Parts: sequence; structure tokens; C-alpha cells
Amino acid sequence: MKNRNGGNVMRHILKIIVTIILVLIGFNIALHLIGKLFSVIIPIVILAAICFGLYRIWYHQNNRRHSDQFFD
Repeated sequence: MKNRNGGNVMRHILKIIVTIILVLIGFNIALHLIGKLFSVIIPIVILAAICFGLYRIWYHQNNRRHSDQFFD
């Protein structure tokens, strides 16, 4: 009985260690992918923000009577 319990404890500890290793590997892969995504997404977001800002300026200059709608 004692030996079997010891085996179960060891198996349990091994499961925990394997789980932690898998989580760390998955976390590293996720961070790497997120880093790649951010290096692609951030420039796109900045470009979109610049385009939207330019569009708003252009819109205000061409449609002065509608300009108060943007600030509601």
C-alpha cells in the first residue's frame, strides 16, 4: 500500500511539473505570436488613426454647417 501511494504522489508531482512546463511553453509561444501580431497591428492602427484624423479635418472644412454633428 505504502509503495502504491508513493507512486501516486510521484505521478501527481510529475503531472504538475509537465503541466507547468506545457503552460510555460504555450505562454512563450503565445507571447511570441502576440509580439508578431502587435508589430503588424500597431502600424496599421496608427495609419488608420492618421487617415481618420485627416478625413475628419477634410470633412469639417468641406461641411461647415454639419460640423456640430461630430461633437454630439
